Amino acid sequence: MYSYNRLKSGDNYHRDQPSDDMMINGEYLSELLNGYRQLHVSGRFLIDQDVDITTIPMRAGGWFNYATDKVRTVEIKYQMQADTSEELRDTYAEFNRIIKQGQQDGLLEIRFKDELDWEYRGVFSSSDAPPEQALSFTGSFTLIMPDPYKYGRLQQSTGYITMANADEVLPSKIVVTTQQTPTFSIFNGDLEIPFVGSYASGGTVTLEFGDDEIKIDYNGRNILSELRWKNDLEVFYLKRGDTITGENCTVRSVEWRDKRQ
Repeated sequence: MYSYNRLKSGDNYHRDQPSDDMMINGEYLSELLNGYRQLHVSGRFLIDQDVDITTIPMRAGGWFNYATDKVRTVEIKYQMQADTSEELRDTYAEFNRIIKQGQQDGLLEIRFKDELDWEYRGVFSSSDAPPEQALSFTGSFTLIMPDPYKYGRLQQSTGYITMANADEVLPSKIVVTTQQTPTFSIFNGDLEIPFVGSYASGGTVTLEFGDDEIKIDYNGRNILSELRWKNDLEVFYLKRGDTITGENCTVRSVEWRDKRQ
């Protein structure tokens, strides 16, 4: 049995964390809400797929076209206990605030105690409707992860890529130091990110690979227009054992996150 959490001074309750206790934006939900304790989690294992099949007339079965992973749905079952109706209403007001307080991209940073090195990004979707006449009850809520995968902590090197799980990932950030030259390129094998402009020796170019856009600046100035072609940006994947190199520039750092299903 897990005992209930009480955050008010003078309370003598003690709480034992479940092994899969959930963190939201860096804090355990069970440490933020009076009377809340997590019971269990579901949805972290297999990811459902959308399977596209074409039916062929006069033929048994069908023709397989493709399969893609669906968004991940995680359900949290919890128990809530309060001493008064007023305390319960206050707790749920705080619950609403926490569960809808996303990061800059609108998503919650979600981790679980039994896999703290892995991060999910999700948004609150729905909850059941527990009876409002009771002060002790169980309930559940659902989180949707648009990206169904979980990501490891940020890794960094001066070019060499190591990963234990993913076949390939996009970098999070690449930083290079320029030479005094009108051109420079960043390479990963046959993939090239080339620039044409005017660059001084010792300048800093930063490429940031976001979910929706890629930002590139030179000493704080946007130089996306100086990129000779953009095709390789979207497929500039890092694989285990790759080495990122530069021509007319020095690779100062590469950052990435490993990925798991």
